[in-house]
Amino acid sequence: MPFTAEQHNFIDEPARLFYMRVTMFGVPVHGYHRYVGSAATMDIRIGGLIPVVHAAGDEMNRSETVTFFNDMCVMAPATLLEPSVTWEPVDDRIARATFSNAGHVIHAELTFNEAGELTDFSSADRFQLSADGKSARKVRWSTPVAGYRTYGPFCLTSGGEARWHDREGDWAYIELTLDDVRYNVASR
Repeated sequence: MPFTAEQHNFIDEPARLFYMRVTMFGVPVHGYHRYVGSAATMDIRIGGLIPVVHAAGDEMNRSETVTFFNDMCVMAPATLLEPSVTWEPVDDRIARATFSNAGHVIHAELTFNEAGELTDFSSADRFQLSADGKSARKVRWSTPVAGYRTYGPFCLTSGGEARWHDREGDWAYIELTLDDVRYNVASR
């Protein structure tokens, strides 16, 4: 189902704020992922009022640390020079990265094409929530990206998807198109 989302990331004091709006069966549904410092929450509400899913805790914190690092790789590659990121080459096209934030340490493999563009990000450090948000299990997660274009002076991917690689097979649970990317925004 189509949805719109707005996201704000902050690097100096790591934070990721992701707000999405979708309509299901004619009813508005709002989702909010909040990752600030070392704590993350996910809140999904029907009509913006009735709670459907609320997730918090160590699995959520670790998962959002992976997502935050993925955002750095996909939308703000200059941040990959931060001291919180270390690198290890795997081969000519794959690098293994370790990212640390507020006591959480996660790992990912990044795959690049011949032009040096990121084509995939994969991590085994993310948790998949159950449909009711009450339990989680560790599942490999990836975000293949493609279609590079310019956003102001920067060339970034224009879209991709988030995929789970679980026992039942691989499947995408979200497909994204980036309409706009802006940096160092003071206010709207």
